[in-house]
Amino acid sequence: MSTAPRRRPSPTETTEEVDAATTEAAPTRLNRNDVRRARTRASLLGAGLHLMGQRGIDAVTIAEIAAEADVAFGSFYNHFESKDALVDAIIRELLDILSDTIDTATATIEDPLVALSAAFRMLHRAAVREPELTAFIQRAALSDDRVLEGITARARQAIERVVADGQITLPDVDIAVLMVSGASLLASRSVLDGRLEPGNDTIIAEMLLRLLGVAPAKAAKLATLPLPGPPRDS
Repeated sequence: MSTAPRRRPSPTETTEEVDAATTEAAPTRLNRNDVRRARTRASLLGAGLHLMGQRGIDAVTIAEIAAEADVAFGSFYNHFESKDALVDAIIRELLDILSDTIDTATATIEDPLVALSAAFRMLHRAAVREPELTAFIQRAALSDDRVLEGITARARQAIERVVADGQITLPDVDIAVLMVSGASLLASRSVLDGRLEPGNDTIIAEMLLRLLGVAPAKAAKLATLPLPGPPRDS
């Protein structure tokens, strides 16, 4: 008998969303064990995201994550073989969420420089809309190479498209990627800390574009173009 494919819950999903999605994925028969496992896994992911975003990866123990998720300590190992495995799952989920969100919103933008500007703005709006997610990425980027590698790999792809399009010339792409990624992370951190006011995404995008060598007037124009997507992103 065929069964519906297992759906991996997101660390930002609520219990109700996991229940609804699991039920929708298997309309012929609801397997209670699968639903329970999905809910427990999502709770552990959410608890890890919350605690590590507040205190950092190394400062949080498995026992604290299990307690925050209201899960028995031993049950943790039914879902993850170690804390590192949980961290890896959270990182992969969050990087996928960010990438999918940006890719979907910029899919119809043909100009790679316009798409890059929109991506800069969306990342910093995420710091306001998804502070817990952003806080985890901020803390993890300082202690876990997987986060920084994921961020810089994505930045490299976007920047290399702009270079290949002939819109900017860089003496060293590696250095440019590190500079832009570092500046972007610090700007998002400053939004979370209250050092930057929310709504400065256009200025941040303009400055990041200028950092890549885009002329000031052009950078200012690109940073104020309407963002793609629903009205809440405009």
